[in-house]
Amino acid sequence: MKYRVTGVQEGNEEIVLQWVDVKNGVPLKTAAEDGSWSQEYRNAKIGTQPDALFEIPEGYRMLKMPPLPDGLMGPALSGEGEQEATQAEGDEQGDDN
Repeated sequence: MKYRVTGVQEGNEEIVLQWVDVKNGVPLKTAAEDGSWSQEYRNAKIGTQPDALFEIPEGYRMLKMPPLPDGLMGPALSGEGEQEATQAEGDEQGDDN
């Protein structure tokens, strides 16, 4: 299913298109509406993963991140941004375009 996602970041409206695998709820492609960039997953296989992928690696230690100056995290991480998603016109379940 194809969605048109509108968000506001640092006062600027950003619009992207997002293609989602409806069965698994996974976004497979995201692209700027103006065509300036895109990100796509290809040959993705949904399935169980080995438990070892979720084990904490030997020697791991948690570090405390120092505070960042105001605004450095940006609205997406600070919760200041807004986002809205709507199904793209003419798009039907399973449509890849």
